[in-house]
Amino acid sequence: MRLLEVLVFLGAAGYSLGLGLRYREVRRARRGELAGWIIPPGVLLGLGLTHLLLEGLRWPLIPMYTAGILLTVTGILILIFGLLKRLLPQLLIRSFGWTSLGLALIGLVLGVVVPVERMPEPTGPHEVGTLVFEVTDSNRREPYGSAPQGLRRIRVQAWYPAAGVSGYPRAAWLEDGPVVAPAVSRSMEFPEFLLGYAALARSNAFWNAPVLESPEDGASGLPLVIISHGWTGFKNLHGDIAEDIASRGGVVMALDHSFASAGTVFDDGQRVLLDPEILPERGEPDFIPAARRLIYTFSEDIRLLLDVLVAETGGGDRPSPGVVRVSDGSLPVPPPPRQNRGEPAPGEIPVQVFDELLEALDLSRVGLIGHSTGAGAVVQTALEDSRFRGIVGLDPWVEPLDADFLRQGLSVPALIFRSQSWQGHPNDAHLEVLASHAQSPLGLFQIRGSTHNDFTMAYMFGPVGRMLGMLGPVGATTMQSVLRESVSGFFDALCRGEDRGVQLFQAAAGFPMVEAAGF
Repeated sequence: MRLLEVLVFLGAAGYSLGLGLRYREVRRARRGELAGWIIPPGVLLGLGLTHLLLEGLRWPLIPMYTAGILLTVTGILILIFGLLKRLLPQLLIRSFGWTSLGLALIGLVLGVVVPVERMPEPTGPHEVGTLVFEVTDSNRREPYGSAPQGLRRIRVQAWYPAAGVSGYPRAAWLEDGPVVAPAVSRSMEFPEFLLGYAALARSNAFWNAPVLESPEDGASGLPLVIISHGWTGFKNLHGDIAEDIASRGGVVMALDHSFASAGTVFDDGQRVLLDPEILPERGEPDFIPAARRLIYTFSEDIRLLLDVLVAETGGGDRPSPGVVRVSDGSLPVPPPPRQNRGEPAPGEIPVQVFDELLEALDLSRVGLIGHSTGAGAVVQTALEDSRFRGIVGLDPWVEPLDADFLRQGLSVPALIFRSQSWQGHPNDAHLEVLASHAQSPLGLFQIRGSTHNDFTMAYMFGPVGRMLGMLGPVGATTMQSVLRESVSGFFDALCRGEDRGVQLFQAAAGFPMVEAAGF
């Protein structure tokens, strides 16, 4: 539990015990003795309001909130009866005291069992900054949605090594938390409130912090990794990997694939939620064609992002295929000093940081990470576009891709993880084709005890997520260590120019629960 939550519990429990055990003193309190029984519920009310303002409401603590309200009412009654020189009913005092204590204890148990999870600390030496921007495709209409949507647009969050974070606000784990967390619950056919507490989790990144100007490896700029989430996922679902790479000196950009993500909120207020009609049920005649179209759309989103970045940085000889809008994010007021970079107005900070980020990028070193459908799109993109140095596929769904297409073979190094739960899945036949025709080092591994969702940050939904079947027996801490070390180690080796399998896959192969994936 968080600090203010603990203080609220201690205040409620202490006052409740006082009412239950010392009810005779309360009942006979007179004007001179009222302060000792009135001030505590006032302090408790102040703590509760401060907690709601700073930390936010979460449903597991509703019994504790109820106890606080009941105790506040009790304090008001003590004041009124004391001023009127009348005796409070003994049964009322004891009932309020013990009931409040019971509610506070229930809230404590639920608060501990259903916590607001903490993201793991990045392992690199740098602080992490983050910003958000939107890209509108100038040449492609939105293929999804029940009504005409105009041009397709995507929302992107970037993580990068920061020159300093003092004075900048810490970002939430979920940038659109109040929309995304209920949407995830809804996509699993559970009440919307069930996972809402995840919106309160904080990340290790800071909004619009200045970009680290010069990389330490002597390269011309910071390498870029693009992350593509899976069907029903969202851009923050691999934020732990993104922060870890950024802390080691890389830039990571994760996309929300509109209408295929749990939920996206654009700056103009439009909310784009998951459209379940995009992907029919397995077994229906149009399942594979629809899945192939979905992967193609994801791939087009990835290439749109890179094309726009190339154009914005002055590379290439074609105009930008998209329009970029930088989001305000969360701005410190007043903004902290921007050493050697002028003093922009608060509303100009995100735009300036975005420009700094563009200047820092080395677009000759770009990698891809994808999960599930997003990993299928990463494979397709790497097979069709030679601009990428290497890819990571987390339980890649390549079943919709034609086998002849996969036989072209990846010409860049690839680190592929398969979950144990997908062993024997229809996807295996296509994954085997991909692995057997690789033209560059390809490491294909399986993690014992893992499920498909273990390759995401589903662990941030805590024990509730585990009870809902979102996680396997491998354990969140184990998966975090394996994925962060393996993925960061793979891209570190690529950026150093190492392209032999033993160097690229050394980190992954070093974990005892990681084994070669067989078919």
